[in-house]
Amino acid sequence: MAAARWAPIAGFLLVLPALLLLPPAASSAAMVFPLHGNVFPSGRFFLTMNIGVPAKPYFLDIDTGSDLTWVPNQLYEPKGQNMVRADDPLCLALHEDGRSGDGNHMSPTQCDYEIKYADGASTIGALIVDQFSLPRIATRPNLPFGCWYNQGVGENFQQTSPLKMLGIITKHVVGQCLSSGGGGLLFVGDDNGNLVPSSRVTWVPMSHSNINTKNYYSPGSATLYFDRRHSLGMNPMDVVFDSGSTYTYFTKQPYQATVYAIKGGLSSTSLEQVSDPSLPLCWKGQKAFESVSDVKKEFKSLQLNFGNNAVMEIPPENFLIVTEYGNVCLGILHGSRLNFNIIGDITMQDQMVIYDNEREQLGWIRGSCELHLHHTMTARLALLASLLLLLQLVPPSSAVVLELHGNVYPIGHFFVTMNIGDPAKPYFLDIDTGSTLTWLQYHTELKYAVKCTEQRCADLYADLRKPMKCGPKNQCHYGIQYVGGSSIGVLIVDSFSLPASNGTNPTSIAFGCGYNQGKNNHNVPTPVNGILGLGRGKVTLLSQLKSQGVITKHVLGHCISSKGKGFLFFGDAKVPTSGVTWSPMNREHKHYSPRQGTLHFNSNSKPISAAPMEVIFDSGATYTYFALQPYHATLSVVKSTLSKECKFLTEVKEKDRALTVCWKGKDKIRTIDEVKKCFRSLSLKFADGDKKATLEIPPEHYLIISQEGHVCLGILDGSKEHPSLAGTNLIGGITMLDQMVIYDSERLLLGWVNYQCDRIPRSASAITSRL
Repeated sequence: MAAARWAPIAGFLLVLPALLLLPPAASSAAMVFPLHGNVFPSGRFFLTMNIGVPAKPYFLDIDTGSDLTWVPNQLYEPKGQNMVRADDPLCLALHEDGRSGDGNHMSPTQCDYEIKYADGASTIGALIVDQFSLPRIATRPNLPFGCWYNQGVGENFQQTSPLKMLGIITKHVVGQCLSSGGGGLLFVGDDNGNLVPSSRVTWVPMSHSNINTKNYYSPGSATLYFDRRHSLGMNPMDVVFDSGSTYTYFTKQPYQATVYAIKGGLSSTSLEQVSDPSLPLCWKGQKAFESVSDVKKEFKSLQLNFGNNAVMEIPPENFLIVTEYGNVCLGILHGSRLNFNIIGDITMQDQMVIYDNEREQLGWIRGSCELHLHHTMTARLALLASLLLLLQLVPPSSAVVLELHGNVYPIGHFFVTMNIGDPAKPYFLDIDTGSTLTWLQYHTELKYAVKCTEQRCADLYADLRKPMKCGPKNQCHYGIQYVGGSSIGVLIVDSFSLPASNGTNPTSIAFGCGYNQGKNNHNVPTPVNGILGLGRGKVTLLSQLKSQGVITKHVLGHCISSKGKGFLFFGDAKVPTSGVTWSPMNREHKHYSPRQGTLHFNSNSKPISAAPMEVIFDSGATYTYFALQPYHATLSVVKSTLSKECKFLTEVKEKDRALTVCWKGKDKIRTIDEVKKCFRSLSLKFADGDKKATLEIPPEHYLIISQEGHVCLGILDGSKEHPSLAGTNLIGGITMLDQMVIYDSERLLLGWVNYQCDRIPRSASAITSRL
């Protein structure tokens, strides 16, 4: 593990500012350095720098927490002309604030310094000047750096390490991108403004107000959240970004709260705490882990909220390592000697971190950090430019791609994380194409309640198809009835931070604040805070975004995976141009409906439905609901097939059935693959003149395996579930698995195409490449 290099930043910047004093042609150029190393096991990221005459290569550890570049005198032997005298302005600047020693005991012929680090390590040396060979610089400038002759060992320093510390700070721009796969890149300068992304970056002003952090790269204080919803209940944390620290260090209170929350989240898992020499807190599984990917699903994410909608996501892969013993260990450590919190390399992996000293701001943006080392400098710059395009996760400004969580069974919901309010807080919202209103359960003060006289209130009642009723204080109240529940609340306005909008200028959206959700509301179970209304109407999220110019097209789509998770997109996304089955929408219907269809069994040309069925696509419904006649027709043909071909499956009569109709085998059934040969596909055929479209429904799109090991029918009798469903046929989440479903309100078309939904596209343009 590398020494925690937490030296204060000097008032005079030694190495990189000198680059700005070079001739204009040189100083305007950007430099890109490939990085080597990793978090574990090497414990550091470093670059190769050629120094001296003749030039020799040195491995220098990048360190945004240190100001002085230095190498050991065992590897570098300075000559007399290289020594900086004690009365040289460079030396005076080094000692002007006393952080590198007071300089009172120096020899007049050399500039001695002593730097102490927060982990107890120190370095004593002399300031020298020599030539640096820098990329894209024709001349070899003489730059000052340290040559140490006495290295004090701190608690985390390995003397066998061949690496030397490099302090990175500049009056211009520095950026780093550390890859979780090892390596990465460092860039200095901004190539006339072409390197730093112009959008999608989360920016935070550098903070200089705190006496403990004012000399470091600090975004100020932040509130720590666990699992996107739960504040860990402590005072805001003072934070410093330090690439010279391998791991992340929290002070006592946030460290203990983090450990407590993580352990609590693991209580229902098979992980067992174990001693490992690599780090203090580790767990083992039933078998050795090969990578963090093997175990990250057992851990919840952390978030640092800096206010003004600036949030740093810290997923499990940004705070865990897997050791050589196959254990998973927590890469957040207790900084017992610190009075601030350090974000180290492990937490900055797979995102570009930008230190913009010109505009006094820090920024970060997620994306790939891989850089192949054979590239020339020109190729590296071109690659960096392309990486910056990849870093912009939601590319056209008028399109949004959001990751989905959840599954059909046992969670019963697919939901997104939406950051709402100022400061922004994360909420889990169930995606619902059958609802127009987005709403949250009431939990906070109403910042702005919509008045009954406003147009937005009239639009809401038009969507609900109800006469308007004004509530107390002339507020816009509403009541919505769902299958098995209801929501009563008031329409309010607050900020939504969307990937398609500028993070510093969130979009104001009208949504419901529900203060009475009724009893036994199945629409909003414990894991979900509310509903994301994606239906057809004037107060839907998409309608509001389009009216504000955030998106240019009223198009949305979802892709929910049978493996769990998936993605949601809306706006001007590049949907597939081929392979999609399109069907015209019913213009008169208030929901997304592909008009009427006929139900067929096992590719039979004769329908089993007595009459054409009016169908609605509703992502808010977990299961598919048929009207009375098509439901009983479906149940009849399914049972008939089982009685002939799979007599080992018998219907479950016990009360502990997961759904209304289930079957059991001789042993527990574990996957649908074990029994799907016993079932036949269904299909819905839609016709509009000469335009015909077929929705195939294979067994895996209408069956689930319950926790009891039964196979259950995921098509339900709507007439028994709720009176409002009598005569209605809902295509729910189970039947839309593993296919992209597209709701194109611009062209009034519904489309679907088989798709690998567990692979989240990095951008809207990437959606078309997954077919």
